[in-house]
Amino acid sequence: LITFSRKDHVHCLCSVDALLSAETALLLNQEIWTPTVNLRGWCRTTNALGATRWRLAQLDEPANFGKHIGGAREALEAVRATCSKTVLPYYFAASSGNLASLYCERKLSSSDQEYASNVVASIGMQLQAVNVLSKEDYPLEWGIFHHNLGTSYISLARVLSDKSEKLGALNSSCEHLTKSFEVREPEEALQYWIASSRSLAEALIDKGMVETGDSSRRDMSCAQAILERALARIDEREHPHQWAELQ
Repeated sequence: LITFSRKDHVHCLCSVDALLSAETALLLNQEIWTPTVNLRGWCRTTNALGATRWRLAQLDEPANFGKHIGGAREALEAVRATCSKTVLPYYFAASSGNLASLYCERKLSSSDQEYASNVVASIGMQLQAVNVLSKEDYPLEWGIFHHNLGTSYISLARVLSDKSEKLGALNSSCEHLTKSFEVREPEEALQYWIASSRSLAEALIDKGMVETGDSSRRDMSCAQAILERALARIDEREHPHQWAELQ
């Protein structure tokens, strides 16, 4: 199960039935790997349980959303509270990333103001976690964190009314998305590279719509070049979803 990979189009389990089976198996595993018997195993299992329930909240019937999202939050917060930057840091980062994705869920907020607060909390969790895993030891996860930070700042910018704050969020988005390319090459990780390309272009387009004059034209031109470069790498028949998004 790929965790903390929001908007990266990497989902190992896409069927509700498969996810429910995974949830059952992970709950059974928790009975064996308790925190006192095997803390690492418990963190691994409980983090995966939270990620599975988060995916169920996205895919199952809307009536079950509250149950799944509540269970996901409970599991992920338990792992995050147990681990730290020095105690099982990988699972501190993984649970923080999954919990941050959950906080960015629009359905949890009843207003733009509440949503902005949740996204700020999400960004805070991601910033705490991103420095725990080094680029050299965990290049995949490092890239995911920077990509997700970039998309989180885009979400934040879209609910901010102050122009300078909006531009600040979009500049932060571009910085993190640019960093994600450091571990994403089209020859080795095409899907991730496409995701970063799409998101960076999205941030630049949003930025260009806020700015005026030469700055706006420069950002729009850069976004177009990024999208055209990405489109040149994929075929519509092999990657119809990504191709349509880029178009």
